[in-house]
Amino acid sequence: MLATTLFTTLALLASASAAPQWGPYRDWSKNGNNDNQGNSYSANGDKASQDYGYEVAGMGGSSNDSAWSGGAIVAPPTGFTLPLPPNQSNLTMPAGQSVTIATVSRGVQNYTCTSGAWVSDGALANLYDAGLLLALTENVAPAEKVTDGLAPLFLAAQSFPSNNPAPTLQHEFVATPNKPGSISPRFFNPNTGDTVTLAKVGTIPSPDNSTADVTWLQLQAIEGNLAKSVFRLQTAGGQPSGGSCAEGTQASVDYAAMYYFLS
Repeated sequence: MLATTLFTTLALLASASAAPQWGPYRDWSKNGNNDNQGNSYSANGDKASQDYGYEVAGMGGSSNDSAWSGGAIVAPPTGFTLPLPPNQSNLTMPAGQSVTIATVSRGVQNYTCTSGAWVSDGALANLYDAGLLLALTENVAPAEKVTDGLAPLFLAAQSFPSNNPAPTLQHEFVATPNKPGSISPRFFNPNTGDTVTLAKVGTIPSPDNSTADVTWLQLQAIEGNLAKSVFRLQTAGGQPSGGSCAEGTQASVDYAAMYYFLS
């Protein structure tokens, strides 16, 4: 555990020192809610319009500007496998695909109270490359042990929104292609402009704590070239509080997770 924490810290420091220094987030969407840092992000509204541009102090522009890159992606070590739970068939490794990007995310899960219950309303997250950490710890600890500790660490230690370290990828929800009124998860690389929009093909409750942690997911690409599949695993946080809620109330719940991209 000590070695894992040490290498995690070193990797984060390396990412931060290599990243450009951004100014503060001014606007995550044009129709957002302020957090306690004066930042703004959407609980619904603009997320379906594909308008997730944000301005950076003194720079302006959109989140696809390559000047705000989080740096090159380090591929996971050869032979890296997904940490899928045993004795289940809802999440399965797609034939002919392999993990090309491993990331840890920090963001919010958004909800709207509908008919007295919280209903998922998309998410926003920054994703940070974990490939360097996996390479550094390859001969120190099993990969699954390393990645198991990352999401809880980021949930506790990494703020959102945040610009330090600079994210490698970003996550949002956008209008589903050819399905008016629906939204789908989308990931994009702000350095290359590569994107992928996906559909859910499998889900299981979090094996660790299904009350507090959002579900584990398998997603399949429907548009874009960033990946063919994406898995959300090893989640921490993100579930809304239990009990009744007032109709139309919106909530954003902090979460972290490991996202794995396959091609």
